[in-house]
Amino acid sequence: FCRLYINNELQGLYVIVESVDNAFLTRNLGENDGYLFSYQLQSVFQGEYLGEDLAAYKDRFEPQNHEKASDNILYLPIHDWLREVNHPDDGVWRDRVAEYIDLEQFVTQVAIETFVSENDGLLGATGMNNFFLYRSAGTRRHLFIPWDKDSSFVFWNSSIVQRADENVIFRRAFAYADLRERYFQVLEMAARSAVEDEWLETEVKRMAELMAETVEQDSRKPFSTEEFVASVEDMKRFAQKRSKFVLDAVAPARQRR
Repeated sequence: FCRLYINNELQGLYVIVESVDNAFLTRNLGENDGYLFSYQLQSVFQGEYLGEDLAAYKDRFEPQNHEKASDNILYLPIHDWLREVNHPDDGVWRDRVAEYIDLEQFVTQVAIETFVSENDGLLGATGMNNFFLYRSAGTRRHLFIPWDKDSSFVFWNSSIVQRADENVIFRRAFAYADLRERYFQVLEMAARSAVEDEWLETEVKRMAELMAETVEQDSRKPFSTEEFVASVEDMKRFAQKRSKFVLDAVAPARQRR
C-alpha cells in the first residue's frame, strides 16, 4: 500500500500493482523472449473455438511484447489450442490439448481461485477473465498467469464446482480422474493452509490494521469508513468459515464422479 500525496495533499490510499511484463517474466520464469498476451474481455467466452479467422483471437488476446510479429506467429498457436480443446475425439483430446497448455497447471489455478471464491477469473461469472497467457519462444505451450483478484472472497459458501460445467477446457479436463483428483487435492491444501495457525484470518486483520488510519483520513475514498469496517468483518467471516465448508464439500464431490 502507499499513501499518495499531490502538492502535500493526501489523495488517498492506493495499492501498488505488480505489472505482468518482461521484468515479471524474467523474475518469475527466468526468461522473457516468449510471447505474452493480456486477455481482453469482449463477451462471454468459455473456451469455445472462435473459428478460422485470426481476427477473433487478435481481439481477445492483446500482445504485450513482439507486437510487430505477424498474426500467424502471434495467434495461430492460440487458434490451434482452442480448436483442439473443442475437438470431438475424446480418445486423443488430452494429448492434443497438452501440446498447447499445461492442464495440471490450469486445473490447479482454477482450484485456488475456487477456494478464494473468485468471481471474475478463469471460471468467472462473465466467462473466462483476468489472466495473461505466456508462450515460451520456440514452443506452442501456453502458461496461464492470474491477474486482478479484486473479485475474490465473495461468498464463503460458494460451491466448489461453481460454473465448472460451463467452461469447455475445465469441463473436459475434469473428466480425467487424475486431473479431477488434482483439483480436489489443491482445494484441500488451500483450505488446510488457510486455517493453519489461523493464517488467513491473521492476514486479514494485519492488512486491515495497516490500512485503518489512512482509510479514516481519506476524504476521497469511494466508500464510507463504515463500509470498510463491514468489509473487513466479511473477510474475517470468510477466513473463519471457508476452509471447513470446502473440506466438507470435497468428500461428497469425489463420490459423485
